[in-house]
Amino acid sequence: MFARLAGEPSAGEIRGAFPEGGYWVLGTDFDTPAEIRLVADAGPLGYLSIAAHGHADALSFTLSVGGQPLLIDPGTFAYHAPAPWRDYFRGTSAHNTLRVDGQDQSVAAGKFLWLHHARARCDHWESTPERDRWEAGTMATAG
Repeated sequence: MFARLAGEPSAGEIRGAFPEGGYWVLGTDFDTPAEIRLVADAGPLGYLSIAAHGHADALSFTLSVGGQPLLIDPGTFAYHAPAPWRDYFRGTSAHNTLRVDGQDQSVAAGKFLWLHHARARCDHWESTPERDRWEAGTMATAG
């Protein structure tokens, strides 16, 4: 059964806007050796008002070319790692996005609590057979 599934092309268009989840998928030639796939993030910081499990990754993206990952999301590392490692992996510098003046986009106030939240938003999304265009921005606010 799984061998049969592995060889089938994807069902439907992969490129698209998923604003409720905060993700946009851009690219071309999906599921071919020439594929370019970018997944952009303009979603909320984390879960509910305290942004639990969030990472300071507003406007980050992942990129793969020809099925090979080039820029990735680093994940969590480990919940019970020493504080410097945990802070690094949930901080802005571990993600494919910008820091300004060496500061994280959002300010943590504990292991699962954020004091200030970067609020990302998609300002423009356009996808045509010729090109994809995604414009987004962010602003910091109190949690």
